[in-house]
Amino acid sequence: MINFKKIALNAYYLAASLIFLIESTTYIKRNGDQIWFAERAMHTHYNYFGFAIDRYMTWSSRLLIESATMYFSIHTILFQIVLFLGTFAFLKMAQQFFFKGKLCLEILLPILYLATFFPDTYTSAGLIATVTNYLFPTFTFMTAWYMTSKQNHKWFLASIPFWIFTCMQEQFAIITFVLFFMLLAKEVVQAKGFTKVSWNYFHLSAFGFGLLGILSALLSPGSDIRSKEEITSWYRHFADLTLVEKIYQGFVETNRVLFMNLTFSIVFLLLAALVWLAFLKKDWLSTAMSLAISALLVLTRLKSIDWLSGIIKSITVKDIYQGLVYNLAKQDWLTPTLFFLVILLALGIIIFRIFDSKSSYFVFAMVAAGYASRMLISFSPTIYVSEERTYTPLIFTLFFVLLIAVAEIYSELINLFKEPKESL
Repeated sequence: MINFKKIALNAYYLAASLIFLIESTTYIKRNGDQIWFAERAMHTHYNYFGFAIDRYMTWSSRLLIESATMYFSIHTILFQIVLFLGTFAFLKMAQQFFFKGKLCLEILLPILYLATFFPDTYTSAGLIATVTNYLFPTFTFMTAWYMTSKQNHKWFLASIPFWIFTCMQEQFAIITFVLFFMLLAKEVVQAKGFTKVSWNYFHLSAFGFGLLGILSALLSPGSDIRSKEEITSWYRHFADLTLVEKIYQGFVETNRVLFMNLTFSIVFLLLAALVWLAFLKKDWLSTAMSLAISALLVLTRLKSIDWLSGIIKSITVKDIYQGLVYNLAKQDWLTPTLFFLVILLALGIIIFRIFDSKSSYFVFAMVAAGYASRMLISFSPTIYVSEERTYTPLIFTLFFVLLIAVAEIYSELINLFKEPKESL
């Protein structure tokens, strides 16, 4: 029997994927790294694997991602096909993960996706290079995780190529490592000790891929060469920073973009979902906290409060060659630090209060993994010039949390409308 509902929903997802593709391809002819990659492809006689090895030794640990960037820089039509199919697959897997059988939410999903992921975020190094290095690993992470969640050996074997590609992107390697480390830690705590735990070997294997990705980045000779060249090109004082200064610089910059510049719509979407969910669960403390954070961020954006305006002014990067830490050394560094810590602490409290016990730890693990992936940029001299693309892994994890929140809102609303009928 023909399932017209399924056909219509798939057509809808294909249409959303096409919209995203069309939005993206308006930027495809902008100058970017794809020009250099295309020239190198011709120079190396299209030796994609050999190019990856050379890049590992002289520039980047990303191997297959570097090869794919070169390949797509030549085959732009195939790039567009992969982007289209990758978007569709991402939507379908998100549907299966969170919204399966809930038609209203299944319809809402592409709208949330298009409202979260903006193609112009992936143009700073040229569309092809940026999408291949950031958005495609997002798709492969989703695919690998979907297959791993099946808890089946055949599915997990099929996931291995996707895990490998994903974890060659060092930020996604951090996400994989941190997320599955926290899931494994939870297993140990629940079992009350290492000796009693019955390990989830699928989680353990995924954790191993994350660890290998991190080790590959650390051991790559090219990473050190690249860092030295980029210090000269982008951040002259970076080598003079202490470890604490680098971490602090990353902390302030990450939160500045998220909470003060309000660059990404996902922050507003997630806060709105948290307010709504807290209200439906009648958690008035979390409702008040969520509303307070939302109001504070809006007022920050409007620059309508003097002390907030002072914070914005003190942490605005005036000279990318000099760096944020040096600017803050002349200002009040304590005020922005406390401001961001209060917001992060409040969000952590809200997560554990309003999400149910099964999902609250997972939500926290996702946010922690995404935040750690952006903090990795603390150790890169391109921290101020890499722009929004380095936030992609964090945006992805926040999008996951948004979907979980929306699913819980839906459940709460269903229960709310059922109650009067049950009382009758």
